[in-house]
Amino acid sequence: MPVRKARPARSSPAPVAQTVGPQYTAPPAFLPDQDRLARLARLRVRIAPAGPGALPPPLPASWLVRGLLPAGSVALLVGDSAARKTYLMLHLALHVSQGLPWLGHPVRPAPVLYFDEDLGAPALRRRLALLARGLRLPALPGLFTASFNNWRFPAEGERDLLHYLVLERRAGLVVLDPLSGLAPFGLENDPRRLLHTFDQLRHVAYETGVAVVLVHHLNKRGAFRGVSHLKALADVLLHVHSQPLSPVVHLEAAAMRGAPARRFSVRCPRRHLLQPRRPA
Repeated sequence: MPVRKARPARSSPAPVAQTVGPQYTAPPAFLPDQDRLARLARLRVRIAPAGPGALPPPLPASWLVRGLLPAGSVALLVGDSAARKTYLMLHLALHVSQGLPWLGHPVRPAPVLYFDEDLGAPALRRRLALLARGLRLPALPGLFTASFNNWRFPAEGERDLLHYLVLERRAGLVVLDPLSGLAPFGLENDPRRLLHTFDQLRHVAYETGVAVVLVHHLNKRGAFRGVSHLKALADVLLHVHSQPLSPVVHLEAAAMRGAPARRFSVRCPRRHLLQPRRPA
């Protein structure tokens, strides 16, 4: 009588998720690449207990411009095409780079990176010369400008490039003028690309402590160009407006996370000499 050979033992099936309750599913006993995920979690995720006394006391707000522009934030400056937005941002850049109070607000001195995507280097230098002459500044140390930089946000590598430039110059302020120059083909009209771009800029701001200001134009009806929720993406919303022949520029901190809005005006008699007026 022939002897039957014993069959090899079957390998146990891979662990599967088991239902513990109506709304909870227990994970498998072993996840793919568990060691890699554990290392990644230690590098990227910081989990702390939330019990009483476990959290440190909140740090005081760190300001680049006291009461107006926090460090490590992304701000959006909006206004009409003739509202002197670029003059105002160049004026801010000069004061921050020289450590001078801006419109009556104390400033933390820091190097400034001004990325011009609209005027070009010759026109930008002319405006800087007018402002420097009005402020009686013989030299402009700490202020760095670059025109037509061919940004491609939110493409891969743009965030790392901006992060590197901020660290290389030890910048405390970055101005990107205008928002539409950060990417071709209508960035402000694409919600997904716009959200991704703000997320990248916010990571750079949080990781380096730099304040990032984006300059944006209003349309002919005085409304935001592009998607309607653009103003909700920024930490600080600054609104500037001025009449065509008026020497007064009105600047309003229309929204600021964790702080009340403020309104004040500046007098610009010859466009190169801005003087603060009493807050409204």
